[in-house]
Amino acid sequence: YFENKVVSMIRSRRKDYVLKQILELAARETHSTREIEEIVVGEKALCGRTAFYDYLRELRHKKMIKQQERGSKKVVVAEKAGMEQVR
Repeated sequence: YFENKVVSMIRSRRKDYVLKQILELAARETHSTREIEEIVVGEKALCGRTAFYDYLRELRHKKMIKQQERGSKKVVVAEKAGMEQVR
């Protein structure tokens, strides 16, 4: 029982943690969607690809992130209001 309780608490907070990591990377305004995916899914193994794109879709829907062009590269940018909601 105790183990199940702890695991369920961790899972509920993991989504918030992943969303925060995505927003922090977007705040740098230098990473493309693919690069953020490689960091969050590949390097840090915080979630799977499907969950990552679900989280990204959620952040876009809440207008916490958007995509902009920086030179010839499309980067993910955090909205200022979106960063305040996370903190």
